[in-house]
Amino acid sequence: MLSLAHDLPPFYNTQNPASEAELVKFLKKQLVSFKVPELLLPWPEETLTGLKSKRKELSQLAQRQFDLIQKNSLANRNVSPPDFDQWLAKYKQGWKRVALSNERQIFLLLDLRKEHTVKCLYIRANSRQEVMEWLLADENKGLLEIQNEESQLISWITAEKKKRGLQKESFEIVRLLEEELPETEFQLYDARERGSFNTSNFDPQRKKEIPAEKTKSSISGTTGNSVLENGLNQGWNWDFPEAVFQSAVRLDEFKRMYLLRCLYRRSGESKKFLGWKVHLLRDFTSSINVENPFWELSPKEERALEKVLRQAAFFTKEDFLQANTPQKERKRRLEFQAEIEILYN
Repeated sequence: MLSLAHDLPPFYNTQNPASEAELVKFLKKQLVSFKVPELLLPWPEETLTGLKSKRKELSQLAQRQFDLIQKNSLANRNVSPPDFDQWLAKYKQGWKRVALSNERQIFLLLDLRKEHTVKCLYIRANSRQEVMEWLLADENKGLLEIQNEESQLISWITAEKKKRGLQKESFEIVRLLEEELPETEFQLYDARERGSFNTSNFDPQRKKEIPAEKTKSSISGTTGNSVLENGLNQGWNWDFPEAVFQSAVRLDEFKRMYLLRCLYRRSGESKKFLGWKVHLLRDFTSSINVENPFWELSPKEERALEKVLRQAAFFTKEDFLQANTPQKERKRRLEFQAEIEILYN
């Protein structure tokens, strides 16, 4: 979210970091958390003081200022790109099996409400939307209140510490691949249940080996599209309806490397594109990956990544319009977060 400073309290000065911190503190008392701006920009000279500007035009001005700030910042960072192939060696590329239980997907639900204590649980559902509905169900109201942890209605697990980047949500819902399941037996909740929270034991089955020729797909800049396309067109040869194609991109313009995942559903002999996400990103200036960095990406980055994927034939323009785009996902997450804050805050 971008915010333009206009008609602000007298103490605010857009060039004064201390004043900016005071303004953010003030806004946190007035707004729900996800509406608090993460970036404050001076009111643009292109608009006239005292007149109500059109939202679309103002948004374009704000975006232009932001892109200029970002571009100047990147230009000042004189860093060499890390070894892309060495980074990729840690992650198998190509087709990935979605984790299933009783023909339904397994999701990891992360509770991010406490800044220094991240908890999680595993839940079986048909979709991420079904997990959202489970959290918001009237019958489950109060279940996830932090002060009721002693009730032991839910057996939360301490989540592994990872760099998660900017957090704008109370809960993160992550679709798991089979290779990401715990090595040992774990408790699994069911999103269809309401008011009762029984669990079933899930013993991860060893995944089938995927042929080596299906696990080599990466791209640097905008070259090598044929490598990606060849791996993608091989399809998957196991008997379940959805699969993920994992690939990697390095964009020197943003001094970042990205591990991407595209979700597909089998439709007869063909596959239907459902959406894409950045699973990990790595800044050139850091040695640590940012996990599930949904809110770390600028619109300009998203468009650059979409262009690379489209050029590599991951989807057509028509596919993309029907799929879960970042813009649609952002709207859904914000609406969900607003409902969550009403229930649990």
